[in-house]
Amino acid sequence: MRLILAFLIAISPACCAWGATEHYEVNSVEVAAAISSLGVQVQSGDVTLLAHAVAAIPFPKLRIGASKQSYNNSLLLRVECVEPQDCLPFFVSIHGDQRSIARLEAITETEPSSSFSQVNKPASQAAIRTGEPVLLLLEGPHIHIRIPVVSLENGAVGQRIRVKEEGNHQSYTGVIVKDGVVQGRL
Repeated sequence: MRLILAFLIAISPACCAWGATEHYEVNSVEVAAAISSLGVQVQSGDVTLLAHAVAAIPFPKLRIGASKQSYNNSLLLRVECVEPQDCLPFFVSIHGDQRSIARLEAITETEPSSSFSQVNKPASQAAIRTGEPVLLLLEGPHIHIRIPVVSLENGAVGQRIRVKEEGNHQSYTGVIVKDGVVQGRL
């Protein structure tokens, strides 16, 4: 009996890890390096990931996609892996000197495939657009919470989108109830 128990304990880590897929966190240093490769010097401290970004491989090669001017003199960028199977697209906010922001915006606007409307619904039909400040209403049985957040996706009324508190890595999912308002559940 002891022998069987010892055998099971010895192989259990291998059994559990056999089908597992590893994920590697993409960080602001990697994003800053990808931006710098475009000829615009950005420090990792100027990069804020708007959601937790992970990749299937360590240090994936990143491509900077679409840009959109955001509030507080920052630039919202869509970032994706060069190899689509390595990671899902994600968004970052860039803060820095206006000259660098303007140069980066000019570079990313010329990208033929860079469009925020690819993420969800075309921006012309959206009630909420990526990067816009939005009010998130969280409701539970005996509680109602209002949180100012930033939209991570375009969407129309009735559509489910992701939003995030600025300065916090927590993201929420909710349904657009009207322009600028998303409702979620606790």
